Parts: sequence; structure tokens; C-alpha cells
Amino acid sequence: MRRARGSAQGVLVAVLVAGGLLLALALVVMVGEGQVARAFLIALGVGALLAACASLDLAVALLLIVSFLDGFLKGIDPSKLSVFAKDIALLIAFARWGWANLLRRHWPALRMPVTIPALLFVVYCSMEMFNTASADWRVALAGLRTWIVWIPVAYVVYDVARNRANVQRLMLIVIVMAFLTGLYGMIQYRIGFAHLQALGPGFDFYARRFGAPGEAVRATSTFVSPGVLGAAMSLSAVIALAGALFLPRNFLKIFSAATAAVCLVGLGSSASRAPLLGLVAGGAALLILMRKPRLVIALLLIAGVFVWLTSSFAGGAFARRYNREMLRPEGMVNRVLIPLQHGWDSLREHPLGVGVATGAGIGRGADALGRPAMRIGEAGGFVENEYGRALRELGFPGIILFLWLLYRVLAGNIRSYRACRSPAYRAVAAACVSVTISIIFQLSVGSALYLAPGGLLFWTCYAVSQRLPELEAAELTPVAQPEAPALSVPAK
Repeated sequence: MRRARGSAQGVLVAVLVAGGLLLALALVVMVGEGQVARAFLIALGVGALLAACASLDLAVALLLIVSFLDGFLKGIDPSKLSVFAKDIALLIAFARWGWANLLRRHWPALRMPVTIPALLFVVYCSMEMFNTASADWRVALAGLRTWIVWIPVAYVVYDVARNRANVQRLMLIVIVMAFLTGLYGMIQYRIGFAHLQALGPGFDFYARRFGAPGEAVRATSTFVSPGVLGAAMSLSAVIALAGALFLPRNFLKIFSAATAAVCLVGLGSSASRAPLLGLVAGGAALLILMRKPRLVIALLLIAGVFVWLTSSFAGGAFARRYNREMLRPEGMVNRVLIPLQHGWDSLREHPLGVGVATGAGIGRGADALGRPAMRIGEAGGFVENEYGRALRELGFPGIILFLWLLYRVLAGNIRSYRACRSPAYRAVAAACVSVTISIIFQLSVGSALYLAPGGLLFWTCYAVSQRLPELEAAELTPVAQPEAPALSVPAK
């Protein structure tokens, strides 16, 4: 047995060494051909993936970090490697989670109330791949991915958020990434995209579409579009405000409050309206739930000072981007109702939907497949409103399952908030409710649950909220002291 185990280990070591040598050789060749940025990206990615394979905590950390750098990675290396970087990180984390639970024969995350509607929703969306209106299985596979890809995040994060320290680390990762990407978005708003074009060919797309000189510039930071930057900033601002209460040490609390302000100006540099409305809805919920007027006023004052300072640095991005013309109520209402009406009209003709092969989620694969592949049959043409898109693609059963899924998440977060007692835990629980409400609003104008990091933060907050009551109860329960042994009385 020992010989067999030793030989197996020897074979594994030999394979790893050979693979490492081949990778090193490939990187040297790439550097020699002038692909320095791509070689660095691959080396960094391989190291991160190996670390993720060793630890579920590191795997989740990698997933969150990559989700904030999604557009930057695609700009440096617009290939399948960068397009599926998030998917690879999620796959490793999910496999690590499944293997660990299989070994211990214990699956605590499956007890979450969202499991049954999530499972039914995944099964139904998978069936819609084979809808008779779907013409191309590759387009259908991409469409399926848009609906279900980030649901596993909730189960992976649930196992990671097993104690207060881990929850604080998760929040700190989000806050640090939000600070860096928000600050860079402000800088990008001032200087444009020219400095990025030397790093990789993928940045030409951002420069052409969003980088016109002057006030037409809309920052994308490290994301794939200004809308995604705005969504990330609106959600991160709420999490940062909660971090000002929940994180240890005063330095981190002050840093969290400053990050919230940076996120607000970063949102302004994106010129995105839907994230702004989502932030208003989620922020209102946060202020109502926290029930600490003095604390809320103090945080708002701190945030206000930093907004003034950072907005001055960003050339008044927030004030210049949100004006009466941009925030006209009529235009904003039509932006929601017109796509929703398209989905309703489609539902009347196709009660069971037209399938998930409408072209949503194709992204960079559109050129490879060809535009005709996305428009063949009745499934072509997706609706830019997730409720309307659910009506069109999934039909009546699908919209019921989708709304049930969202309801379970929102109800679960509210239940966790009510179960928490201490101000710090209630602040985090309130932030989770706020993130959920913000996403629900943003779904009315786009794929807020599909684009990173919005979808990841949505499911991360849900998993964390389900852990909060038990973590707080464990802290408040006094540790039982062992009884002192009774003194024996010697017999006379």
C-alpha cells in the first residue's frame, strides 16, 4: 500500500513539474513575441487558481476580485481565457465546496430557504434550452448561463461565512475593490481611455464607445460598461456603510465610510441612471432599517465631506452627469414600461416562452457565431428588462419561478434582519436587504443578476445574511465554565 501511494505521489509530482516547465516555456515564448501583458496575466491566473484549489476561502476571494476586474482582464486579453475567468474561478470554488461537503457528508448550505425555488428555476431554464423556437444550441447555452450562472455563489459563500472574522474579510475584500475601482473610475473620467490602449487590443472597444473627449466620457473603470460600474458602486456604497459599523479597528471603519463616498462619485462618473435609482431605493431601506439616527447622520456627514472632496477631484462628475434632462420622469418610466410591454406581448403569443436562445449573454461570441445565428426563428431578440425578458424567454411558469426566487431571497434577508439584535449585526443584515432591494429595482432595466459583480454581490449578501443570526447567537451565548471538582473529605 505504501509503495502504491508513494508511486502515485511520484507520478503526480512528475506531472506537476512537467506542466510547470511547459507553462514556463510557453510564457517565455509569449514574452519573446512581445505579449508581456498576456504572459503576466496567465502566470498570475495560474498561481491564483492553484491557491483557490487549496482553500475555499481563497477561491471565494479570487472570485470576488476577478468579478471587479472583469472588464480590465477582457481589455488586456480579449480571448476565451479572460471571458471565462469568472466561470473558472466559480467552477473551482463550487467543486471545492462540493468535495468538502461530500467528504464530511454534511450539506448545511442546502438548508437555505432559497434551495427549492432555485433548483426548480435551474431545471426549468435548462428545459427552455430545447424550446422549439430556439434555433442554435450555442446561443441557448449562453442564454441559460445568464439566468443561472451565479446562483451557486450563495452555497459557496454560506460555507465560507462560518464565523465573524470570515464575514469581515468578505466585506473588506468588497470594500477595498470598490475603493480602488471607484477611484480609478474618477481618474478615467478625467483622462479618458488613451492610456489603456497600449495595454491590450480589447480597450479599443471602450475607447470608441465611451471615451469621446470632454463631457461625453463615461467611465467604465475596470468593468465592461459604465452601467456595470454604476451598479457595482451603488451596491458597494451600501456595503461600505455597513462596514463602518461591523469591521474591527477605527482605521477600517473610517476607510469604509470614505469608500462609500468614493463609490458615490464613481457612480456619477459612470452616468448610469438605473444604479442611481437602485441606490436611492436600497439606501432608503438601509436608513429605515438601521434605526440609529445619530449614527446615520454622522455617517452621512462623513460621506458628504468625502463626496465634496472626491467630486472636486473628478471634475464634478456627479453633478454634471445627473441633471433634469437625464433624470426626466417620463423618459425613465418609458425605459421600464416599453421593454416590459414587449415581454407581455410575446407572452400572449407564446405562453411557455420562446426559449433562452434570444441572443442574451452572447457578448463577444456574437462575431464568432454570426449575427444570423442570433436572429433565426421566433426566439431572436432579447428584452432589456429582466422581468420582460422572463416573460418572453421563460413564459408564464418561468416568470412565476423567477419572482418566487427573488421573493425567497428578500424574505430570507428580512427574516435575518429581524432575528439580529446587536447594532453591528443589524447593520450588516440591513445592508443585505438594501442590496437585494437595489438589485430588484435594477432588474427593471437590465441584467443586474447576470453582470459581474452585481449578481455575485446579490448572492453573497444573501448567504451572509442567512449566517448572521447564528453567528450573533454564538457570540452572545456565554461559554459554559467547567465545574470545579468536589473536594473529597477523608474518612475518619
